[in-house]
Amino acid sequence: MKLLLTSSGLRNETLRQALRDLLGKPFEAANIVYIPTASVAEPGDHGWFVEDMNRLHGLGWREFDILELNGLPRQMVLDRLLHADVSMPRAATTTTSRAASPATTWPPTSWKHWRAGSTWA
Repeated sequence: MKLLLTSSGLRNETLRQALRDLLGKPFEAANIVYIPTASVAEPGDHGWFVEDMNRLHGLGWREFDILELNGLPRQMVLDRLLHADVSMPRAATTTTSRAASPATTWPPTSWKHWRAGSTWA
């Protein structure tokens, strides 16, 4: 398992290159699964969420999957996680992130990339 811990996603070229190095291939040849569960639990305007997702999508992935964890059958979630070269959970507040943390539900071997920061202690 390889982890890239960031406090602000892939906002600069140094972080994007670090992820490319971990992947061992360009984004155009890789699949990503974006997991917004903790973010959608936040009340109010979600413009920041849309901008974050668009910035990530704009990196040119071969496949960009969005996986909502609530209510899906376990096997469906596992299959989609295992299909991805990169798994990127989108953090929110400490309270919602801990409650929705996939690490408590699925084997850690399915996580190639963990987006972290002060909200994921």
